Order: sequence, then structure tokens, then C-alpha cells
Amino acid sequence: MFGPTGPPLLIRMDFQATERLGLPGKLDLLPPRGYFPVMQYHVVLVESVEGFAVSCPALPGCHSQGATREEALAGIRDAIQLWLEVAEEDVRREAEAEGARFTRELVTI
Repeated sequence: MFGPTGPPLLIRMDFQATERLGLPGKLDLLPPRGYFPVMQYHVVLVESVEGFAVSCPALPGCHSQGATREEALAGIRDAIQLWLEVAEEDVRREAEAEGARFTRELVTI
């Protein structure tokens, strides 16, 4: 079933629901890579004799560095992606420890 904006982004079914449908115990359908809209973050670059240091003020502890500006920016892109993945894992782990169910939704504002 497709919504007004295209295919569903994420479908999660618990064990009982999937069992009734004769499906595996857990069903996750994730969107293809690149499906989500672009996320933008401001970063701060500091040039020194050693190269460039870069940080993302919106994400505490998210830093990188590089010999060139391009290397530093490539590094911070990777660092931001990893920061977000770890943050999501932490939220999921905390929610599951409290007995809550974790789902993901796309909200457009």
C-alpha cells in the first residue's frame, strides 16, 4: 500500500502480527539508500599549520580533521553520519530497556 507521497519509509511489525501473517518473527522494510531528503548541518573549520580541524556545533563531540579543507569536510560528513547512527542506536537501546517500542517516522514541516 502506498501513501500520498510514495512508498512507506519503514514498516515494523511485532512478532504476533508477523506470526498471524505467516512472516518471519521480525519484519523491517527500509527505504533504498538516498531516499531520505538531504540533511544540512553548519560546521566550523579552523585552519592551522597542521591542516584543518572541523566540528559540528549541533552535535556535541562531533569533530574531524584533515590535511586539506576537502579532507576535513569529507571527514566531518562521515563523523556526522556515524554520530547520528550511534544516537539512534542509543535511543533504541534505552527505549527497549524501558519496555518501549521504537519506530521511525518521517515528518515534514
